[in-house]
Amino acid sequence: MYTNELELVYQAKSLNANSNEKRLFNIAKFSKLDRRLPLAFMVRERLLLLHETEAGEKIYIRYPGKESARLKNRRPLDFRPVLEYPDGSFMKDLSFGDIWDDITALHSNDKQTICELAALFFRIAFMVNHKKDSAKCMYKDIDMTTKTEVSNGEIDFEWYKPCFSKELLTALQDKIGLIRGASLEAYLFYNDLLVQNED
Repeated sequence: MYTNELELVYQAKSLNANSNEKRLFNIAKFSKLDRRLPLAFMVRERLLLLHETEAGEKIYIRYPGKESARLKNRRPLDFRPVLEYPDGSFMKDLSFGDIWDDITALHSNDKQTICELAALFFRIAFMVNHKKDSAKCMYKDIDMTTKTEVSNGEIDFEWYKPCFSKELLTALQDKIGLIRGASLEAYLFYNDLLVQNED
């Protein structure tokens, strides 16, 4: 039964220690991504493919991000998640406010579904279901003036990524439907990468 996957005995000390270990690992890995010139925000940006969903959506990170180009409080390691639909179109960039609006819009009289989603987001926040993944990830560099691909390749990348059973994702997907036209799996990955960038 998929609900067993959502059960968690909350023990703050061990939960925080496990979460911090994974979080620090990811911070180090995302920080080491090559951001040297000619990569630059709104000049030449890289799309790094980190996950493809069962529904055929592609989840990337795009970097360098806008905060890398600030004159004050510059954050050179900034990136943003990108969700590509199976038809090749892209979901608009979302803020945390957008995500909370989406979750609010999912409100249902089905208390079990709301509780299950809350448990799922709690587990993601503490990286409970994150597993280390090592893979050759495809990338493409985009000339932002012409919006054309100017280079591509692959890099070895290792990170802790969300891992949920197909049974869990399917069961919840059937209850809540698509979010902004995206599957729950894609939406969860997008949300997770938005948080990874904040770390």
